[in-house]
Amino acid sequence: MLMIDPHGSFYDSVVCWMAFHNLKRPLILIDLSNPDWVTGYNVLRRRTSQNDDEEVIVQNFIQAMAHVWGELGTDKTPLFAKWADNMLRTLYRANQTLVEAEYLIDNDSQDIHHKLTKNLNIRALVNDWNYSQKLNAKEYNNEISSTANRLRRFLVSQPSLQMCRKICARAFGNGAMS
Repeated sequence: MLMIDPHGSFYDSVVCWMAFHNLKRPLILIDLSNPDWVTGYNVLRRRTSQNDDEEVIVQNFIQAMAHVWGELGTDKTPLFAKWADNMLRTLYRANQTLVEAEYLIDNDSQDIHHKLTKNLNIRALVNDWNYSQKLNAKEYNNEISSTANRLRRFLVSQPSLQMCRKICARAFGNGAMS
């Protein structure tokens, strides 16, 4: 279970409750209210100890993004569903973080774009990315704008981007940037 409490009051209460009940299970405590300590967490990382269920991780992430934007699902936003799936699955398979989505959104980042997509072995993803490369800038924007708009609010604002980079804790030398 992942519980995020940026203010710390709920975190403190849960830690006290767990100590009182002497729970016998492994816990990883991350105190986001402590500005001196940044703990990295990549939601898109592959989990080797579990069944590594890419489908569950990607679809839950998409559903969470849709929910934040006031939707119960993606039935009304098929392009968002398609391109969010393509982007998140590509990042997941390339062992990258959400931060690198900015290179998939940007049609001008062809070199990095190619590095992120070159080893994909899912025909639908390969076809979608190959199709996207044939589009001019306006067509590309029309195709992915619903996904890009949702991601940009998170990636473009400097405080959000800085926090995302800290939390994702990527060493860009070994990722898409190398």
